[in-house]
Amino acid sequence: MTILLCDAGGTHARFAISKDGQQIEDPQKIKIVDFPDFSSIASHFLSSQNVEVQDITEFRLSLGDRNTWNITQQKIAQCMARAHLIKINDFEANAYGIAYATDDQFVLLNRPTGTASKGASKCVMGVGTGLGHAYIIDTKSGPYIQRSHGAHMIPAALNQSQVALYQSLQKFKQDQTCPIYEDILSGSGIWHMYQLACEAAHTHREYTDTNDMLNRGRNDPLVQQILAVLHENLGIYAHQLTAFGFAYNGIYITGGIIDRLVGNNLWDQGSFEKTFKQNNVPIVSADVKATPLYWVKDEYIALSGLLRI
Repeated sequence: MTILLCDAGGTHARFAISKDGQQIEDPQKIKIVDFPDFSSIASHFLSSQNVEVQDITEFRLSLGDRNTWNITQQKIAQCMARAHLIKINDFEANAYGIAYATDDQFVLLNRPTGTASKGASKCVMGVGTGLGHAYIIDTKSGPYIQRSHGAHMIPAALNQSQVALYQSLQKFKQDQTCPIYEDILSGSGIWHMYQLACEAAHTHREYTDTNDMLNRGRNDPLVQQILAVLHENLGIYAHQLTAFGFAYNGIYITGGIIDRLVGNNLWDQGSFEKTFKQNNVPIVSADVKATPLYWVKDEYIALSGLLRI
């Protein structure tokens, strides 16, 4: 039995092979835009592993809602005739990976105080091409993973400037949908905020895209302002996720944008906690202060999660 694993977002697809159903082998990250369709990117990966298509008996796929492959069992049969398709949500896979991971795969970003209320769950939150989350709920039979539709909700804006920003960002959307957290908390959201900031300052752009800005913009006042706004809105979103899911047993943050922020030493814990730790009733404030915040170091953790389903 040879299992092909794939975690596909809007920008990258991560692949690996498992021959024993327990361990992944040689995981790789591949840029989706470099290939015309799923069949070609899968063939490229399998060739790099010297694995024949007919050897694949199972294909486990985690798919983000920004991915456009539209994978079905019928389509898989056309390129991997023997493979049975198992498909789940991308953050569902992340949550499975985190639920079974060891502590050395995480980095604690805050200083929690006290102990969270008994029975609290955990939350996985990710910022990349899009924004999403899932919950990990401990049960007597093991972890239960609660998936979600992610950040598709009207944001809880705290002041008029935040409302104005979300309204201004609407001009970049083609689908006429309502403002959502993802308008700010995503790779494209960061870039759109930078475009608005340049327009307001009557200045030209210094960077080519979000990645370039995060790599080179550390000392740029405009970039610093944008990242402060990003972290403040992420704190609001995180507070809501913990409140709605009673997820005070830990927040685990992941995704390409998070990796770049932490990797480039741009993570702003102060701005995040400014809105995450709110002046609330004592029982809520105590649980929030006791909530650990972890960065997930392993960018392939969703592939490990796929082996757990």
